[in-house]
Amino acid sequence: MTVIQMNSDTHQDAQDLLPWFVLGTLNAEESSLVQEHLRSCSQCQSDLEWQRKLQAIPLAAPRLEGELDVNRAFAALRAQLTPQHQVKKVPALSDRVQGWFKQWWMPWVIAA
Repeated sequence: MTVIQMNSDTHQDAQDLLPWFVLGTLNAEESSLVQEHLRSCSQCQSDLEWQRKLQAIPLAAPRLEGELDVNRAFAALRAQLTPQHQVKKVPALSDRVQGWFKQWWMPWVIAA
């Protein structure tokens, strides 16, 4: 049985660089470090395949036709919502004061 010594720093560096390796944005030195490490690390090979699948997801997503109409979407959502509480209208302070002044004389008239 052959035991391969894995430098944990190199392994972590390769792990950290995998997303950029998949995108092809690494410089030559970083890219060769990842390629060299991938030859001997089955975990990183597996992670590389996962990263490739992850990067392919946006390409596989269905495209939306036309522009999004936010107002129409919001109106449709709002129609589905039911009011949770009835809002009771409270008269404004000025309306309450006017109402009080209109009725302040009534007790005097009744008493007379």
